[in-house]
Amino acid sequence: QPMPEAREGALTKIAVQSTVEADVKSLIAALHAIDAARPLLHVDKLVVRDPDGEWANAPQTNAPNKLQVELVVSAHMRVP
Repeated sequence: QPMPEAREGALTKIAVQSTVEADVKSLIAALHAIDAARPLLHVDKLVVRDPDGEWANAPQTNAPNKLQVELVVSAHMRVP
């Protein structure tokens, strides 16, 4: 969901908030993609929850655990 725009001098900050379910591998891939994105993106907020509490208590398995991820990503753009 888009967040309200904010003027910061000659730039406008545009942010998007998203809440998704992901496993750790997918979350890491998404964060790497955000890091490599151009124009530059900034992670303003990252909250990761294990809704079942199963990950910390699970025996060693290869089954991915679903995490709840709340993420706010922003970018700045010049305003003409």
